[in-house]
Amino acid sequence: MAALWISNSTVTDPESYAQYGKLAGPVIAAHGGRFIARSAPYTQLEGHEHPRHVVIRFPSLEEAVACYTSEGYHAAHAPAAGAAQRDVCIVECEDDPLDQPGALWIAHVTVTDEEAYSKYAALAGPAIAAHDGRFIARAGRYQQMEGKDRARNVVAIFPTRARAVECYHSDAYQAGLAHARGASERDLLVVEING
Repeated sequence: MAALWISNSTVTDPESYAQYGKLAGPVIAAHGGRFIARSAPYTQLEGHEHPRHVVIRFPSLEEAVACYTSEGYHAAHAPAAGAAQRDVCIVECEDDPLDQPGALWIAHVTVTDEEAYSKYAALAGPAIAAHDGRFIARAGRYQQMEGKDRARNVVAIFPTRARAVECYHSDAYQAGLAHARGASERDLLVVEING
């Protein structure tokens, strides 16, 4: 299975962070990483908002973790230490090449009431499918590298960001979401694929 390295950041020192970006790119490529979204347009739907989002596709979860823990990546990241607040999570996903235009619906979730949340999931899946969304990662293996750890990570792909946002605001999805409120803590955003 492939993996997505999802980084949500608030940059506090743009100059140092730009240096990190220049140095990290070749290390990521050497580990088979390919940028899917890089500072792409996004819509924050729930939770904590970071203004910068990067999604990188790797051949496997193990290769993505190996990249993050490599000497080369740590050397690249050193100039940016303290230059950003980041949540970085690597999520195992389907082998979809993600080479078509579209948008990724990314949710990081801590479930506090499994019974209520299962009611949400039963309604949310059909609502997402009705809006041309398709799950590529759903509560599978993941590795939290930085920031807040949320044990359930879900990624769905939609044909456009507008279609994903329309899904979120639909009556069908909102009916399911009523069960998730109070049963979970969620960060949810939609980011355009611009690889």
